[in-house]
Amino acid sequence: MDLKSGQLSALAEMGIPVWELRQQTITELVTTTDHVISTAEIDEQLLQCDWLILIDKQTYNEQAQRLLQAMLSIIGLSLQTVVIVTHEQLPQLQHLSADQKIILAFGNTAAQLLLNEKTTLDACRGKTHQTLNSKLTTVVSFGLEELLNNPENKVLAWQDLQLAKLTHQQLGQR
Repeated sequence: MDLKSGQLSALAEMGIPVWELRQQTITELVTTTDHVISTAEIDEQLLQCDWLILIDKQTYNEQAQRLLQAMLSIIGLSLQTVVIVTHEQLPQLQHLSADQKIILAFGNTAAQLLLNEKTTLDACRGKTHQTLNSKLTTVVSFGLEELLNNPENKVLAWQDLQLAKLTHQQLGQR
């Protein structure tokens, strides 16, 4: 997708780097799951962390991890200050006290698991949702793999991140 100079300057003003599609094919995919925590570890970390990041474990690879790191840094977070969970760990979140906790859910699968089987990403993006028996505030955005494949959605994902950050700040004031 070619951007016009006005679009490029608007993105630069917002601090959003422009993505370019690579023309190379990936020959070997290295998966790093260093930051996906085990079920045994999740209880301890959940008590200390305000941000829960719901990802699709099957598409979480090195590229997706780098993208997630960059996205989190935009809102002042890092992989060390959040808890990354997968759909397999969602039942543990049911028992969580959710004073100031927020789920940032990436992808349509995450949205369907948290909100409704039939929901679409377009229908649930851009607003907050109460999930898991209304205990947790959730913001849904594009899946990491989808953002890697469709960089034009990065501006919308940036808006989702801003919504999540604002929502977290508002939760902290309660």
